[in-house]
Amino acid sequence: MKILLKDGTEAKVEDAWIHEWASLYWQDDITVAIEKARLWCLDNPQKRKTRRGLRAFLGNWIRRDCRLKPQVRMVTQQEEPRPVVPRETMLSALAAMREALK
Repeated sequence: MKILLKDGTEAKVEDAWIHEWASLYWQDDITVAIEKARLWCLDNPQKRKTRRGLRAFLGNWIRRDCRLKPQVRMVTQQEEPRPVVPRETMLSALAAMREALK
């Protein structure tokens, strides 16, 4: 995979970098994040990176891209069903509250 640099040349993204990032962010597709960064560089020629800053740019891009996704699976608690209270019991409770307020 290659990324266009500030000087108009292309730089190859090292396989070692990809393997290192993939071991850290194993839940995410690193190649998709790098492809997003590559497209960003194509769309923003004035903000392209130098060969020296490419690894830091990609590392930050991948960290940000992975941070935006929820990493923790949410476990929902099952609510206990509400107890069924007979209507007469509810009415008598309401009548008792009315009497207490008088």
